[in-house]
Amino acid sequence: MRRRQQPILALTTYVLRRRVAVPTASILFISTFTTILLIPQNTTSISLFLVLPVFLLAASSGIRGGIIGAVIVLLFLTLHSLLTSQVADSTSHITTTAASIAFGLLLGAYSEQERTHRVHAREKNAALSQLNIEIALAHKESKTAFEQFTNILTPPSRTLNHPWQALYYYRPAQKLIQLGGDFLDYSEDKQHNLHFILGDVTGHGPNAAALGASLRVAWCSLSETETDLNGLLQRLQTVFTTHRRDNVSLMATVCVGRILTNGTTEVACAGHEPPLLITDGRAVLTHMVVGPALGLLEDTTWPVNKLPLPDGTWLVSFTDGLSDARIAPGSPERLNITHLSPLLAEAFQAKHIDLHRLVEKVEQGNGEPLADDVALLALRRRRHPRSPNARTGSVIH
Repeated sequence: MRRRQQPILALTTYVLRRRVAVPTASILFISTFTTILLIPQNTTSISLFLVLPVFLLAASSGIRGGIIGAVIVLLFLTLHSLLTSQVADSTSHITTTAASIAFGLLLGAYSEQERTHRVHAREKNAALSQLNIEIALAHKESKTAFEQFTNILTPPSRTLNHPWQALYYYRPAQKLIQLGGDFLDYSEDKQHNLHFILGDVTGHGPNAAALGASLRVAWCSLSETETDLNGLLQRLQTVFTTHRRDNVSLMATVCVGRILTNGTTEVACAGHEPPLLITDGRAVLTHMVVGPALGLLEDTTWPVNKLPLPDGTWLVSFTDGLSDARIAPGSPERLNITHLSPLLAEAFQAKHIDLHRLVEKVEQGNGEPLADDVALLALRRRRHPRSPNARTGSVIH
C-alpha cells in the first residue's frame, strides 16, 4: 500500500508546488482509463488511484475543482461496483467518497488561497516595480534639472587671454539637491580687463539659488556696459528686490570688481568680506570700506575701493561657508579671516594649487561637513606673461 501511495503523493506535491493547470477533459480521460485498467484489482487500489484526479483538479481549479473531483470519484466507484458486482464494498465506497470530498475541498481551499495570495503578490510586485521605476526616473530628472540649475550659478568653461589666470571652487551645502545660495563668475572684456563677482544669498535651496542665478545673469549683461561699480550694485539691488518679491528677510552679500590690464583693481563690497591678497606664501588683508548687503536698505551707495594688484599676486574672494567653519571639532570658535588666512596662503603657495584639498582640510578641522555653501574665486596676473598671441586656460574646479 505504501509503495502505491508514494508515487501518488510525490506527483501531488509536484502539482501543488508547480501549480500545474490540468484541463478537466484530460482528468476525465485519465480517470476513465485508470478505472478500466484497475477493474480487476481490489477496490482499495482503485480508490487510491482515483484520488489522483481529485488532487490534480483541486490544484488547478480551487474549491470547485475539489467538488468536481469528488463527484468524479463517486461516479467511478459506482461504475466499478456495477461492472464488478461488488455490492458488499458499498461501505468502503461511501467512506472513500467522503474522504475524497473532504480532501478535495481541503486541497481546493488551499489551492484557491495560494492562487489568491499569488495574484496579490504579483500585483503588489508589479506596483512596486512600477513605483520604483517612476521614483528612479523622477530622481534622475530632478538630479539633471538641479545640475543644470546649479550650472547657472557658476561660470561656464572659459579661456582667458594672457596674462590672466582664474581658479574657482563651488560646492552647495545641500548635496542631495545640489542647490545653494552662493554664486560666482568672471569674464574678460574686449580691452582685456577682467571683471568678477562673488556673492551669497541668505538661506539655502531653490529660492536662494534662483535669486543667486538672477544676480549672476544680470551681472553678465551689465558688467561690461556699467563701468561704475556703485552703479552696477544699484542695478543688481533692483534685480534682487524685484525677484525676492515679498520675502523681505532675504539679503545678498556681494563682492564685485574689475582688474585693469595695468594691475589697477577696483572692488565694491555689499556686506561681503573684502578679498585677500596672497603672494609668496603670505596673505594680506585689504582694508576696504564695505557697504550694506543687497536688499537691506533701499536708498544707499557702495564705496569703490582701489588698490594695485602686483603681477603674481592672487586676489582671493570667498563666501562665509569657509570662514564660518570651526577651528577644531566641537569648538565654538570659528576660523574667521584670522585663522583662514594662513590656510589660504599655504594652499596658494603650492606648485599645483588644489582647492579641493583646501576645503577638505577646513572640513577636517570643522569635524563634520560644512554647514554652508562654499564659493571661492581667485584671480591673478602672471609674473611672466606669454607672447601676445598666447592663451592660458582658467583652471576650473
